[in-house]
This record gives sequence, structure tokens and C-alpha cells, in this order.
Amino acid sequence: MAMKRTISEADLKELEEFLVSDKTPGECMDISTLHGFFTCLAIGPETILPSQWLPGLWGETANDEMNWDSEDEANHIISLLMALYNSIIQIFEMDPYSFAPIFYKNKKGIVLIDDWCWGFMQCVDITSDSWKPLFDSKEYKEIITPIFLNGTEEGLEIIDKTDELDEFSNKELVAMIPEAAIMINEFWLPYRKANVPDISKAKSDTVGRNDPCPCGSGEKFKRCCMN
Repeated sequence: MAMKRTISEADLKELEEFLVSDKTPGECMDISTLHGFFTCLAIGPETILPSQWLPGLWGETANDEMNWDSEDEANHIISLLMALYNSIIQIFEMDPYSFAPIFYKNKKGIVLIDDWCWGFMQCVDITSDSWKPLFDSKEYKEIITPIFLNGTEEGLEIIDKTDELDEFSNKELVAMIPEAAIMINEFWLPYRKANVPDISKAKSDTVGRNDPCPCGSGEKFKRCCMN
């Protein structure tokens, strides 16, 4: 099986500039929010199909829609999105401890983690029921707490009302995020392995090229597990 395309620095820069261009709605995710969102997709409890998350990524409304130049441009940008997503997946599969979130810095050089955390928690919301085992776990609930506090309105309100949280330095908070992502991935890994779809039929002649793929993706077999 050929390795899926991963993203280059030039690709990442192009995607970053596109997301904040006049072609996207004002509520479109920026690159830091997107990276948090994709990290959650990669390490969460279940596979979420692009049809479930792609529309929300752009932040379109009836009065503020995407402004594509052409279908080719749309396909190119989506290919960059998937390359970023695949890059994150490969990091967690091959070397989780090399994972590094994409954060912005303000003019004073302070690292801003809110955007990344916000993207992560937006993804959690898509399948919130599936995340219940982690939030019910005392150990792992504490691990995801920094992401929750900095990535939800409820969490930001808690920060404003809790003086003890001011004790954490920006440097400490920045270090907590990749550590949390690594441990969240470790928590869900057994769940994902236990729920790998049975695609054994895809290796036989009982599934035609144009039949729905047995993995349940909704794609035709020839466009999915056949490859």
C-alpha cells in the first residue's frame, strides 16, 4: 500500500495563507485551530468521515460563503488539508513523542494555546458521547483538563474565576498540550484497535469494484480499501 501524502513546509504555508484569505468566511479555522482539530481527529476514539467535519471547518453561513476560484482550487486545498491530517496520523503512528502543536505567538512573544485547544474541543463535540470513557477516567480527565480549560467557553470562565490557575506559567501550559495529546492517544489506542472494521471481504471476489466498501466509509470499494 502506498504511503499517503504528507504535508511539506511550503504546503503548510500555502494552506495557512489560504485559511485567512478573502476566499474564506470570517469564521474559517486558522492553521492553529485546524491543527488542534485534526489532532483530535487523529487520536480520538473513532474515525470521523470528512463529510461530517469538512463543512464546519470553513465556518460558512448564508451570508458568508467560500469564494473558490475554481473546482481545481477547491480540490487542491482539500488535498492540502488531507496531507496535514495524514501527517499528524503518521506522527502518532511512528513517533508520538515528536508531536508538536502549531501555536501562534503574540507581539510579546507569548505562545497562544487557545486557538489550538479550541479546535481540539470542536472535534470532541462532534462525537462527544464517544469521549465519555476518557472524561469518566480520573487520571485521563485530568490530562485533558488544560485543553478543556483553554478550548471551551466553560473552561475560560473557570480560569477567570480560579486564582490557582494563574500559578501555571505560559511555558508550563505550552508543555502540557503535547503531553496531553500523547497520553490521550495512548488511552484511545486500544479502543481504536478493538473497533477496526472487518474488511476481510474486501480481499475476496464477493465485493465488486463499484460496491460500497465493507469498511463502512460510504465510498465505493475501488475508491477506498481496494487501494
